[in-house]
Amino acid sequence: GESKPIGWIKPTGGYLKCNIGSSWIGSRQPSGASWFLRNDKGRTIMHSRRSYSFMRSKTEADLWALHWAVKCMKNTHQTKVIFEASSEQIWEVLCNQAQFPGFRSIVGMINNQLTRIEIWSLDYALPKRNEAANAIAVSVTRDRRH
Repeated sequence: GESKPIGWIKPTGGYLKCNIGSSWIGSRQPSGASWFLRNDKGRTIMHSRRSYSFMRSKTEADLWALHWAVKCMKNTHQTKVIFEASSEQIWEVLCNQAQFPGFRSIVGMINNQLTRIEIWSLDYALPKRNEAANAIAVSVTRDRRH
C-alpha cells in the first residue's frame, strides 16, 4: 500500500489550513490555545495563541480553542478553510450533541461562526500532524504565558 506522510499535510490548491492546538492541565490552571493558518505551499499566513481561565475539563478547553480559531478565521475574512484539531473530545461532542447538554452553548457559538465562512471542513488530525499548534498551546500552560 501507499504510505502516508507522517507530518503536516498541505491543503489542496485555493484552500487554507487552520491547525488548532489546546492544552489543559486542570480547572485551577489557565488552559492554552493556539492556531496556525497556512496556505497550500505550507507557508504560515497568520498564527496566534491565548489562554483561557476556568475551563472545567479538557473537552471544554478544546471546544473554546476551536471557537476562537473559527471566530478568528471569520473575522479575518477567510473563505475556504480546512480546520484541523487533534482533540477526540471535540468529535465526541459534535457528533453526539444530545449527550452533552452542558456544551450546547459553545457548540451553538461554533456553528454560528462557521455559517459565516463560505467553504469549510473540520477534520481530525493525528497528533503528529498537529505538533506545531499543540506545542504552542502547551507553551502557554507550561511557560505560564498568560
